Amino acid sequence: CSSDRLVVSTGKLETLKNANKTKKQSIIVKTVGKYPNYFKVDFFNDKISLLKDCSPKDEVKCEVSLSGRLVQNETKDENVFHSLTGHSLNIIG
Repeated sequence: CSSDRLVVSTGKLETLKNANKTKKQSIIVKTVGKYPNYFKVDFFNDKISLLKDCSPKDEVKCEVSLSGRLVQNETKDENVFHSLTGHSLNIIG
């Protein structure tokens, strides 16, 4: 994310159904400009605490990593699913 992002919403805290009972909370951010874009950023386990002071309409700057997963359906058509994982979050306005 860069400094021209606004928080649209914060999601509920989830516990994933895996062996580690991973905790996850997400925010949705929107770019500011003529053609806004929306991004969902997931925060996991100890990084969830970064969201404690985050509210809708906050301007934020965050560092994320992008990951993707290739999926094939029954007819061997391929699709890629992306996700953004948050590592830092600063409220700047």
